[in-house]
Amino acid sequence: MLPFLLAIILSVCILTAVRLETQVAVMLIFNLVLPLICLVVSVAYGINNSFNVLYVVFVTILIFLILLIRIPLVWEYAIFYGAAALVGNVIGMILNKRNIRIKGLEKYGRYFTVTVAISVAGSYIITVVISAIMMSQMTQIVYTSYDLGLPGRSDIIIFSESTAIRIYRHDPDMSVEKEMNRTEIFGLRFVCSIALFPLWQDSYNNPRTVCGDMYFIVRTYRDSESEIFGSNSYPLTYWLFKLAIEGTLK
Repeated sequence: MLPFLLAIILSVCILTAVRLETQVAVMLIFNLVLPLICLVVSVAYGINNSFNVLYVVFVTILIFLILLIRIPLVWEYAIFYGAAALVGNVIGMILNKRNIRIKGLEKYGRYFTVTVAISVAGSYIITVVISAIMMSQMTQIVYTSYDLGLPGRSDIIIFSESTAIRIYRHDPDMSVEKEMNRTEIFGLRFVCSIALFPLWQDSYNNPRTVCGDMYFIVRTYRDSESEIFGSNSYPLTYWLFKLAIEGTLK
């Protein structure tokens, strides 16, 4: 079951990570491409393993968790994809009863799983390296959180040649400034790199919730600046970055 679940999980993760600029592209990905992938992979599973209700349940739950973390607005699609997996599994079961097999799929399934795991790990490592290079070029990070629409706290990290200054500001009239040592700077940059912070999108917004938890981040490089806004929606590694930037991880 694992190779088939991995194939579906990777497909969902990759396709939901793509920045879709048009509504047509969004509709194609969520209403055609992803259910078709679930259907085809489930047919392949059913051909070699017959019907398994746990497989359908696992597909639905895993896709639900991925969407809930990455794109909370479309978690309902998990039911649609679970239905596609169910139909595909039934079709595969029918073909299984007719003794149709996909040659070599069971034999090489374990090798496929290992290959997928190595590919995913390698891709992540490469992405972390890119993030680390971008973090080394960063001169300032400004993180501001809001509670019920009102400014909560602001953390400012200003990088210099060998040190950095952390400025914590709870309100406009009170701020605490602290010089960071090299170990703290390395730890902050390391956590931000493995969180892929430099590669985050510009906006994470959940319009279903008014006010609530909002945050605003400004990343400043030597010759450019980028802004990130979030409202009750977060990148997958947001809380790791939040702990690091607020000084919990030292």
